[in-house]
Amino acid sequence: ILHMKWNKKEWNFLVKWKKKISSLFWLDDCAGGICLRERRWKTEILCILHKEGRLMIPKWKIKKWESKEEAALREFREETWLYNSRLWENIGVIKDRLRRKKIYIYHIYETGSKHSSMHDEAIMWVELSKAPPKMKHVSEKKFIEQVCLQK
Repeated sequence: ILHMKWNKKEWNFLVKWKKKISSLFWLDDCAGGICLRERRWKTEILCILHKEGRLMIPKWKIKKWESKEEAALREFREETWLYNSRLWENIGVIKDRLRRKKIYIYHIYETGSKHSSMHDEAIMWVELSKAPPKMKHVSEKKFIEQVCLQK
């Protein structure tokens, strides 16, 4: 098959089917958390400020020996430095087809701990209604619009 000559139509057909087949398989399972707070008559969400100026939900890969809940809490604590935070409930799953990831999202609440921003990424509270346009990943933007803003 590799040594055959393909015309443009056949090649495009193969590329299209390769994309369809590969999109059926998920590469990574990730977990993360969303922390919300009420402040001055508005709801705010805690986000990671990426180096290019876009916002992200704190999340990363689930290690082989961890449960989804453990991974979500660990990643949230590592990225936000809020070590006294607690897991509350499962909110849903982000299916990011572009990056072929399933991201399990949990609601996490902070217990008033102080954090330091002396690490690679800054964290910031953003008004929930203004967060979606500033998100780095489209899947996270849609999740916030559909799940968090509907409550």
